Amino acid sequence: MNVIIIAALIGWCATIANQDPTWIANVNGAPLSIVAKGRTISIRNSTEGSVSSFRLGCIHIRPRRLVVVHHFAIEKIAIPPHGATIKASFDGVPDEQARCQGMRAKLTVLETTFENKDTWHFPVNSPFAPKVEGK
Repeated sequence: MNVIIIAALIGWCATIANQDPTWIANVNGAPLSIVAKGRTISIRNSTEGSVSSFRLGCIHIRPRRLVVVHHFAIEKIAIPPHGATIKASFDGVPDEQARCQGMRAKLTVLETTFENKDTWHFPVNSPFAPKVEGK
């Protein structure tokens, strides 16, 4: 049993891929992903459902788990199926980037709520959390 768990953890850690910029961590299979370009952050919906709100946060990627170190306020912004919303900053980097980088953490989507009231939550403190891009 212990061998299987250790092998699973090693495999999970090995699947964390590099991403540019390095301050973003997108969870494979999550309904939303973050893409940065210049002074903007795009939040992209990869599902057939309409998103009614989402929450971003900062995480530390540990060898055996993912730890949330900051929760941003819930954003009540509608995102259509396969659509996106943009957050821009005119006087520097986006606030979310500055906060996470100041904590030596990565920006990620922590939760998503759809118009039909279905929800998705970031899997925290789980050694069997899904693959995360951006290490």
